[in-house]
Amino acid sequence: TATTTAWSGTNVQTGTDTDSATVTIDNLSTNITNASGTAGNTQVSLSWDNSGDSDYATTTVLRSSASAIGDTGPTEGTGYATGTAINATTTVACVVNGAASENVSCIDTGLVNGTAYHYKIFSEDSRGNHATGTVPTGSPFTPTAAAISISGTCKQFDQSTNCADSETIRVAVNGSLQSQTGTTSGGS
Repeated sequence: TATTTAWSGTNVQTGTDTDSATVTIDNLSTNITNASGTAGNTQVSLSWDNSGDSDYATTTVLRSSASAIGDTGPTEGTGYATGTAINATTTVACVVNGAASENVSCIDTGLVNGTAYHYKIFSEDSRGNHATGTVPTGSPFTPTAAAISISGTCKQFDQSTNCADSETIRVAVNGSLQSQTGTTSGGS
């Protein structure tokens, strides 16, 4: 907070003002720290430590599948909801509340496996000022389906005879026949 006692500028000024005015100068919010992430099956899990500012309010996580987010960020004074488009390639992945300096996380779901997603995380103070943003360690993240390994003894329909070597096995998951098949080896 400061008191204004004089004003100068290149614009035309008229009139006088013998009173002073109090002006509050508010700085940007401090960035979050220790940001990291992990890709899973159709999702990315992110975690970080919130800004330690006494006026910390919330954190907004942006996602882009096109490129690194760069200088794109939330608009000052604007509150966001998950799913809000910032521009043609950048979307709000998560909005997370919590206390200053608290370790928090979010899980961005509904992603496409095999697609690289870039993230940038912005803290916001109680006056709507956003930090410059932090890219989490490991970004971009590429979700992938979990590999499934099946082992055991293959039995024929009579449930007593082992399968022959090189016999084709088809796997159904939740009643849906999968396109990948395997072959037996040594009756297993």
